[in-house]
Amino acid sequence: INQDALHYCCCKEREEILTTPPVNNSKYKIEDVKSKEVKDWYKSINNKTYVITVLAGSYCGHCHTYKPIITEYANNRNLTLHFIEIDKLDTVDYEFITTYFDLTNFENYVPYTFIIKDGRFVQDHTGILEDEELDKFIRESRK
Repeated sequence: INQDALHYCCCKEREEILTTPPVNNSKYKIEDVKSKEVKDWYKSINNKTYVITVLAGSYCGHCHTYKPIITEYANNRNLTLHFIEIDKLDTVDYEFITTYFDLTNFENYVPYTFIIKDGRFVQDHTGILEDEELDKFIRESRK
């Protein structure tokens, strides 16, 4: 378990939509990654036009609540989703996924959702997204 990832679960005050420019700045290469889920994520962001990624914690109640919501949403719309419990990753895999794009708004608060469109980071959100909020977030990121 990556102890660095065991920081914070989101709270209502942190729920806001944020945007950051894309930067591929991981000091690691995909060849350094061990976990299948991070390798699958990397393959998706390079082969799919639109990818939803959620960084979560196995210890996080909000994440457990959010997983079925975002999973059903993505499945019903045929969207690619990667829901990754970052506290279960080793240090290299954790750093690869959290630094591949410039996730400057990611401060180990989970759940943390971000969108990759055409290989570029377009939008992120800290906290649970439901119903209209989730629809709005996805619509804005697809423009």
